[in-house]
Amino acid sequence: MEAVFQVGRELIQAKKELPHGEFMVMIERELPFSYRTANSYMSIALSKCFQSCSIAATLPASWSTLDVLQRLDQATFDAAVKAGKIHPEMTRADAEALLPPKRLAPVVSDGLRFIPQTIQAGLEW
Repeated sequence: MEAVFQVGRELIQAKKELPHGEFMVMIERELPFSYRTANSYMSIALSKCFQSCSIAATLPASWSTLDVLQRLDQATFDAAVKAGKIHPEMTRADAEALLPPKRLAPVVSDGLRFIPQTIQAGLEW
C-alpha cells in the first residue's frame, strides 16, 4: 500500500518539474498506465483522509479501491474506519457502497422526448 502513495508522490513531483505538456507525454511513453490512472495515484497521495498514520494498517492495498475511498468526505471516511468498514481486504465494490447515491439531473419533457434540465437549458426551441 505504501507503494501506491510513493508512486503518487513521485508523479506529483514529476508534474511540478516537467515543462508544460511534457507530463502527459512522459506518462504515455514511459509508464505502464494511463493519464487517468496517474491522476488517481496523485489524488490518493494528496487525500487528507489517508494522512493519519494510525489508519494505515486498516487501508486496502489496491489503488483502485483507495481511489474510491479518497472520494469520501472526511466524516464519512472516519465513521467507516471506526465501524470497521474500511479494512485491508475490502474490494472496490465495498468502497463504492460507502459513496453517497448518485443524483440524477431532473428530467423535463417537450411532449416528444424527455430531456435532462441541464441539457434543456442550452437548447433553443
